[in-house]
Amino acid sequence: MDPLVLELQRECLAPGVSVADLLRKALVVARKLGVKDLQSWIENELNGYDATITVPSYRITSGELKAWDAYRGAWIPYVVRDPKSAELISKCEMRQSASELEDLARETIGGRAEIVVPFSPHQLQILHPDDGYTPSRHLGRTVIVGIIDTMRNTILQWTLKLEEDGIVGEGMTFTPTEKAAAAQAHYTINYNAPVGTSQIQQGSPGASQTVSTVDLTALRDVLTELKDRIAELRLCAQDAGQLQADVQGIENQLASPKPNQVVIRELLASITNILEGCAGSMLAAGILHKLTGM
Repeated sequence: MDPLVLELQRECLAPGVSVADLLRKALVVARKLGVKDLQSWIENELNGYDATITVPSYRITSGELKAWDAYRGAWIPYVVRDPKSAELISKCEMRQSASELEDLARETIGGRAEIVVPFSPHQLQILHPDDGYTPSRHLGRTVIVGIIDTMRNTILQWTLKLEEDGIVGEGMTFTPTEKAAAAQAHYTINYNAPVGTSQIQQGSPGASQTVSTVDLTALRDVLTELKDRIAELRLCAQDAGQLQADVQGIENQLASPKPNQVVIRELLASITNILEGCAGSMLAAGILHKLTGM
């Protein structure tokens, strides 16, 4: 039988193991080692983030604004003239539990093209739509999968750090030496990680956490190439639409006087996730190579 930490590592690499199950096993490890930061993060991911808790940045994304047209029987774009207002109201804080997010990802495979995130009654009062249409936010499956992958990657990175520090566990227990090493390491979650990536920070409790900046000039050039050649990628309609929305979202940020680097990183992660699915495409591989250098 593998040591507990190595067993968790192996399960992180197994696509058939749900992230909720990984989180439960990771909670056992965190509790036994007394790693409070990880324990708190895991519990929030398992139970969902209530309104009193700040949502990590990888759970904050932007949805496409649409409204239901009863006459046509279809969703139509909901246009907000002010770009800053549109950016603000399109933001979605995904507070669902890990299991709920996995259910949403499975629903899209079953024929549901996208996930609808409605506004609360209070938010609608603030928006006060006066055109007869009730807006909502729409997300592609890749956004949800990106959040799930971030959880999985975070657990994997943590277990790798534990192994590097000689903490693996035997059966369901850890030695006093392993517990002391874990207490001294101060493992913390980097909540600024963009969707699709994760980082475990190891150092003092007050250590700073920063987001690396993107070369905006180089990014403009890559986006121009990508935007002009999306059709060549031969994506399904859903992924093509999501890719176009992600590119447009970054272009909106680039047009802003103060581009939000966190939002740009999240959108880039979504673009990367789609391009990685284009197996055998030289175009996708070339653009990915350029994006990973930023």
